[in-house]
Amino acid sequence: QTQMQVSFGVIMLALVDGVPKVLSLKSMLGHYIEHQKEVITRRTKFELDKAEKRAHILEGYVIALDNIDEVIKIIRSSQTDKEAAEKLTSKFGLSKAQTDAILEMKLRRLTGLERDKIEAELKDRTKNNKRYMIERHVLPYLGKKKMNEVTPSDIIAWQNEIRSKNYSESYMRMLQNQVTAVFIHAQKIYNLANNPCRKVKKIGKSDVRRLEFWTLDEYKQFISTFDKGTRGFVMFEILFWTGCREGEMLALTKKDIDLENQKLHITKTAYRVKGEDVITTPKTEESIRIVDIPKFLCDEIAEFYESLYEFPEDELLFPVSARAVETMMDRHIVKAGVKKIATHSIRHSSCAYLIKQGIPPMVIKERLGHKDIKVTLNTYGHLYPSEQKKVTDMMDTEGNHVESCPHSKQMIWLTLDTVPEQYDILRVYN
Repeated sequence: QTQMQVSFGVIMLALVDGVPKVLSLKSMLGHYIEHQKEVITRRTKFELDKAEKRAHILEGYVIALDNIDEVIKIIRSSQTDKEAAEKLTSKFGLSKAQTDAILEMKLRRLTGLERDKIEAELKDRTKNNKRYMIERHVLPYLGKKKMNEVTPSDIIAWQNEIRSKNYSESYMRMLQNQVTAVFIHAQKIYNLANNPCRKVKKIGKSDVRRLEFWTLDEYKQFISTFDKGTRGFVMFEILFWTGCREGEMLALTKKDIDLENQKLHITKTAYRVKGEDVITTPKTEESIRIVDIPKFLCDEIAEFYESLYEFPEDELLFPVSARAVETMMDRHIVKAGVKKIATHSIRHSSCAYLIKQGIPPMVIKERLGHKDIKVTLNTYGHLYPSEQKKVTDMMDTEGNHVESCPHSKQMIWLTLDTVPEQYDILRVYN
């Protein structure tokens, strides 16, 4: 026989906006639901933003492939990258991000052989996102007019409506880019006479978000909330001390980690699409790399291995989703009492730590797997301390040394004695 009723005590104490409060069951559930709404909204916006940025670059690649001969001609005839970028923007209506991506791409990739791959990636990542943006933010305002009837004033009216929604600067710029791309496509394929977007200033800004990261002390406070040797502890230790991307970490197997030689081999990345785990090549060719890892990290990984009984060499060490990693991280951020950052920002934190230690940008570029040093400098350059004071101090030291040298004139005389006869003015000075 079982009890018909059970009573037990619950302390309904929780932090509400940073203030401890005793809540009723209804209030507790209400605050939890609101918190989950906020978490899901932030995560969705982040994933949407990331996918749309990638889609924007892929669209630029498709335009380049459609006009490959002319693109290569422009690049080769330009004296500088700036000149090439201006010509590409003027000719094809590309954004700065698109022209930068095209100019950084190796010429051998600017061929029709890559087209299917690029279009497939564009379709997988962005079709639904683009449809949502057009249907939600464009068609309600411009959808009743034919494209050749849309005027610059219509575009300005649409921009004002978008501004009134209080979207982020980067999201408004993405919406603007979608509308511009539609008109460019109509000009190119359907001979639309005028593009009203060209006569109107764009709304929003690209890449305006502040780079967030932890200091070493903040990271240590965060990681101290984990038990050593656990899967979560090792995952975040790898993320911070190697600077690898989250997907690269999730794709690791025992084969990829050479504990004896302290090497981490990054050759693949993992992500989830429609509930299915996908393992593929990393973000760029340069992302395939070997990262040196410290002895203490090797010891921590070896301790984690001890909990894996007869674990296959080619099995994923961390068979969890990115969402599970984020949830775990959020939970331990609360425990540690540190500021909230995204999982990807641990990579920024790793870079900030290396910069503070005086590591040169080229070494950081190779360790992080950036395709170009410009990516490293554009992303993290502001974190480097100014070297101007160091330069002037060096000059003062050298200047004082020359002035205090009692044999400085003798040194000049000895040098001038060797001047060829044709330089008579120097010999007269001597």
